[in-house]
Amino acid sequence: MKNDDLEPDNFTNPLPDPDDPFAPLPTEVADPQAACQRRRRRRHILLGSAGFLALALAVAVGLRYFVPYATESRVRGFVTNVERRGLLFKTFEGEMITNEMLTDTTRIYQRSVTFSVPDDSLARELQQRQSTGQPVILLTKRYHGTLPWRGASTTIVTDIIE
Repeated sequence: MKNDDLEPDNFTNPLPDPDDPFAPLPTEVADPQAACQRRRRRRHILLGSAGFLALALAVAVGLRYFVPYATESRVRGFVTNVERRGLLFKTFEGEMITNEMLTDTTRIYQRSVTFSVPDDSLARELQQRQSTGQPVILLTKRYHGTLPWRGASTTIVTDIIE
């Protein structure tokens, strides 16, 4: 004959650890003040971790899109094309062939340099120089990511050096 009172009941949950902030509250609360403190502690942990994640995301976005990783970079070559492109944000985009690619006879020509020009007066000046065949030195900044209002290229022209 089996005695059901002596066998362990596998369907009941043991009491939760009182030091665990994420443990579920027991059905019978012995101390309502302790339960309130646990809820406050959970709220502080969740708000703190959400704040930390928001700060980390803001720093990552700032570093990727707003802080250039290369400044005052100089590129010398011949401007082949400068045109206004874009669907919503019209920006000037250009291409140039560098002097290094034209004078290097050992390597195969790989690609031209593509760049964006945020200033309209600089773009107009580059458009005037593209058909002259004179070399141009461009002062540029490079970013890790592109923004639609800054152009489609990560290389941004900041000045033309004579």
